[in-house]
Amino acid sequence: MTAFKTDASLKKFLADTSVSTVSTKTVITLPETTKVPEILNKLIVEKLSAIPLVDENNVVTGIVSVLDVTHFFLEVSEVAPSKKSTQKIKLLKGKYNKTTGSEIANRSHRSPLVTLPEDSTLFDAVKSLALAAGAHRVVIVNEKKNVVAIVSQGDIMKVVLQEVSNLDVAKEHIRDHKFGICEVRRVLETDIAYVAFERLVKHNISGLAVVSKDGHTLVGNISASDIKNVGEGSATTAAKRTLLPVANFLIDHSQQTSPVFVLADDTFADVIAKIQSVPVHHLFITDKIRSMNIIGVISYSNLVNMVYHLTK
Repeated sequence: MTAFKTDASLKKFLADTSVSTVSTKTVITLPETTKVPEILNKLIVEKLSAIPLVDENNVVTGIVSVLDVTHFFLEVSEVAPSKKSTQKIKLLKGKYNKTTGSEIANRSHRSPLVTLPEDSTLFDAVKSLALAAGAHRVVIVNEKKNVVAIVSQGDIMKVVLQEVSNLDVAKEHIRDHKFGICEVRRVLETDIAYVAFERLVKHNISGLAVVSKDGHTLVGNISASDIKNVGEGSATTAAKRTLLPVANFLIDHSQQTSPVFVLADDTFADVIAKIQSVPVHHLFITDKIRSMNIIGVISYSNLVNMVYHLTK
């Protein structure tokens, strides 16, 4: 990816904008001693991707994301479509019910606890997210370290979208910067869901492209958020769901929409507007209209890092 020229106007705008104007004020927290099944249930019911953990004084001590749960799920299970699967599911059940949130917080190394004081600016949030490897959100705390708000990558990009027409980079094409151009991790629609989650953990990523049996056609996407749907019900039931082919799993247990595409010749303004208009966290890059030749992927993390490089 090529370097971006510093945009002084964007930096000033972010530095003049308080995090309080864009943050989510109603924040759900859980005690750090909460067991994994309850955490997963809260993620499902509240439709969250992460939950801050607090101690007995309501001091924030960590954060658990869906990717952390995915890592934990695979660590304590050896689910496989074989005669031994029942025994392995029992092993999962024992550890699954006893492990606490504090034990799996940032298990993935992609959800570190990043905090900022209430008087911080949006530039502070952008910088914190860009410099903290894997961070997807900033927890805003008061003087007692109690949680008062959260600023997500999406919150930041909503603000940037309002200013994008004023940015020099807005009309530049992502191809020219090789932005997001990379190897796209994939899973076959005929693979079992467990394989997909293994791949997410192995490569420490939050989403995979789902391709047809012949490997040529993109048919969907599966993400760490889908682990929430695996976790509904008992541990045994959850383990059985991971044995479903990915195609069936997505139909029966996923809320994911169809893959969303952008063209390599689209501008940054196009990309920011597109990711804000759809309920996804990443966009697949194709080289031409109606092409299934996927040449890259753009996530909120990529865009927040771009904003940081435009302002540092």
